[in-house]
Amino acid sequence: MNYNFLETPNTSGKVIDTITLTANDYFSFPTFFVEKHKLKELGAELYARLYFDKQNNAIAIQFVPEKQANLYKINVSPQYGATCKIKSFLLNNEIDTDTYAGKYEYKKHKPSDIGLEGQDVFVISLGNKKSESTEENEM
Repeated sequence: MNYNFLETPNTSGKVIDTITLTANDYFSFPTFFVEKHKLKELGAELYARLYFDKQNNAIAIQFVPEKQANLYKINVSPQYGATCKIKSFLLNNEIDTDTYAGKYEYKKHKPSDIGLEGQDVFVISLGNKKSESTEENEM
């Protein structure tokens, strides 16, 4: 049997591999996410192209390494993760952060697999946080 072991050093950093929609209208990308997907390597000017699928209540995020019209600026911290103010996106798509704020698992897709072009796309499916907690209380 052939093995191909790679050392995995112990780190004190948290391993949070999610995308957070905050109650104050931001996407937050934890340090682990930024490092895993090499966002800092895309350059100092990083932007997000955002898509919304109303029928599936899903958001697609595509990271773009240059300024273009209609994109959202991503603020990448030198030591930590990244944030992106998305208030206008939320308002335009009638997404209520009181209902949907929280941490979301994501799926990474090749753009051609979901009918888009460009860089890889990260998709989150919004869940109604208030309904989920209500359902748990009813069980």
